[in-house]
Amino acid sequence: EPLQCTYEYHEELDAIDWNEISLSEKEPSEINQEINHILDIDRKKEFRLNETPPIRFLLVKQNDGLHTLVWTLHHILIDGWSIYHIINDLVASFENDKAIKGFHREKSL
Repeated sequence: EPLQCTYEYHEELDAIDWNEISLSEKEPSEINQEINHILDIDRKKEFRLNETPPIRFLLVKQNDGLHTLVWTLHHILIDGWSIYHIINDLVASFENDKAIKGFHREKSL
């Protein structure tokens, strides 16, 4: 006999954790150190899988034209094969957008 599993919808779990921070007031020599500090803090922040979606974003504005997107996710959300395709699609969308000039990619893994 078929079995159907349904879940109760919780609107508060629908929200993605998105934050922005500006380092534009920092000296250029301090920005990389500050980003590394932000990344260290982010790595230590745990996901509460029973409370929020296991994904978060932080957009770090370095100056008028340079931003760093910190995308943190729990491994339960996306597997190794899928993440490769998602990142390729994300980068391709930036490269194909004529409005975005000087997009800088850094490999960081």
